[in-house]
Amino acid sequence: MDKNLSRFIDRLENLEMRSNEKNPLEHYQIPSEILQSNLPFKHILILLSLSLKDKITMGELGEKVSMSLPTLTRAINRLVDESLVLRQNDKDDRRIVRVALASKARSIMKKFKDQRRQLLTSLLSGLTRQEREKFVAMIENLFGILRGLPRKGKQ
Repeated sequence: MDKNLSRFIDRLENLEMRSNEKNPLEHYQIPSEILQSNLPFKHILILLSLSLKDKITMGELGEKVSMSLPTLTRAINRLVDESLVLRQNDKDDRRIVRVALASKARSIMKKFKDQRRQLLTSLLSGLTRQEREKFVAMIENLFGILRGLPRKGKQ
């Protein structure tokens, strides 16, 4: 392994260990509605995905959350039973099933997103504009690498 890369990995591991010593995010609270719902993480992931794009087909949602259609159908059934998700057939093609957040879930997800936004604001406000630009560009590049996309600014 490249010595410079090895030193960066060492620094990241040290940061990770230090972050476990004291929770730097202890002020961050997950909305009580999510905690009290006893929903598995995959259901919360579905709700988050639906909060980004509503009235999505089951196929599209399955791709976004990396779930097979049978697994997703079981999860959606539970979310419908919990009055968190609405399911309806497409008006133009009844074979297509669309799902959307119910108003109860919309309210919970708004709280969740507002708190996440508040957390990000508090974290990023400690950086200069230039540092924020670099940080976001690095995160974008990292996610691009994970998806197999070319890096921004590189040919």
